[in-house]
Amino acid sequence: MWAEDRSWGYRTPKYILNRIIRLLAVIEIVINKTGDALGLIAKQNTKMRTALYQNRLALDYLLAQEGEVCGKFNFSNCCLKTDDKGVSS
Repeated sequence: MWAEDRSWGYRTPKYILNRIIRLLAVIEIVINKTGDALGLIAKQNTKMRTALYQNRLALDYLLAQEGEVCGKFNFSNCCLKTDDKGVSS
């Protein structure tokens, strides 16, 4: 990729290597920030699942005389289970 004046210009191996090194640094920063964000989402998901179970227990306690939540609203299949991925069964 010679220029008209027979020079490499911006295409010297040193220039290209420096660009690759800078690109790697940016990619590393993005990967670290993505990992941090996913960690925060996982913590929030765990807290939300815990709050959901606590609310369900409180409702069952308050509605115990009426057959808990399932009896109060005449639900036939009222089992509440979620796994770590948030899938209800």
